[in-house]
Amino acid sequence: MDERKKTIRELEEKRREVQSSIDGILQALGKNLLVRLDGENSGAFAQELGEYRRILGDIKESEESIREIEADTLHVKDLEGEINRKEQGNLEKNKELSELYTHLGGILLEKGEFASFDAPYRHQAEALVQKIQSLDERIGELDGAKNANIFAWIGKSTQGMVLRSLLTKSQAGLSKLYTAAGEKFASLNNQVLDNPALQDIMETVLRVRAEAAELGEALAKLRSEHREIGEALGQDGSPAKKTQELERHISHARGQLAALFLRVGGLMAAKKPGGEISEGESLSLSVDDMGALDKVGTLRGEIAEYEGCIEKLKASLAIDAAREEIEKMEKSITGHRQRIRASEEAIADLEKRIDESNQHIQKLMNMEYNKTPSGF
Repeated sequence: MDERKKTIRELEEKRREVQSSIDGILQALGKNLLVRLDGENSGAFAQELGEYRRILGDIKESEESIREIEADTLHVKDLEGEINRKEQGNLEKNKELSELYTHLGGILLEKGEFASFDAPYRHQAEALVQKIQSLDERIGELDGAKNANIFAWIGKSTQGMVLRSLLTKSQAGLSKLYTAAGEKFASLNNQVLDNPALQDIMETVLRVRAEAAELGEALAKLRSEHREIGEALGQDGSPAKKTQELERHISHARGQLAALFLRVGGLMAAKKPGGEISEGESLSLSVDDMGALDKVGTLRGEIAEYEGCIEKLKASLAIDAAREEIEKMEKSITGHRQRIRASEEAIADLEKRIDESNQHIQKLMNMEYNKTPSGF
């Protein structure tokens, strides 16, 4: 590889590094100036200040939107946790209430103190109790019977499984009947009762039922709030997608801001200290500003030197490339001339042979003429 090409690449890399340093200095200058002018409410760089404020407002609005999405997302998670806790509490209260109803219903149907109320349930309860007793007796008989052989034992085992299944269903049916009776009685009788046992159970039922109702209301409110926030978050895409879009927008706005700082810094570098910016406005530079601008001037001088060296090296490469091309063309011309010379020699040889052939033909024609007899 030509060493000059390597040197050009190195110089171009140095030029890019220096230009990056210049851009960084100019961006810092532009940013500091706009911040200073914005705080002073100056009229200088009015257009740039307006753009600066617009971009900052855009970034702030997008960042606030992201914070709102994050807060809503976190709130939704908190609501989900609270809903789960409330649901568990509600299940436990309903289970406790169901057990109280069952206990209450059992006492009512066993005591028979409210005949007008428990009449519809008593007939079913008695039938279930009799069935349960009958099944218990049959299971007891099977358990007490001796097995004559393996087949008898298998038959007994199968019967036992069937009877126990029926017993479980009957017991569950009786419990369900007690629950229904207790719940119905509690819904109709919330006054003070004469029976102390029933009164204690009723007070507990009313208390637990109120607690379950309170939990249900709280749960309904939480679910409603969760649904509303979820629907708001779900508009125009998922929260993650909206956050990504806002972050891309912020990144783009920051790029615009960096370009604005660079442009303003470039304008500062183009002005003379105390020079006119616009009518009635002058640019006042601090000592730090002047030092930064001097640094920019020095770096631009370095870039100019690099570019001069690069141009010279490129010119040198171009000259060598042109000379190589000329040399190729001269070689091509020489080749063409050699081929032309060879062609001319071939043509001359062919022409000579043609003349010789014509002379030979003439001799032959003369000989033929002399041999012809006279009189012809």
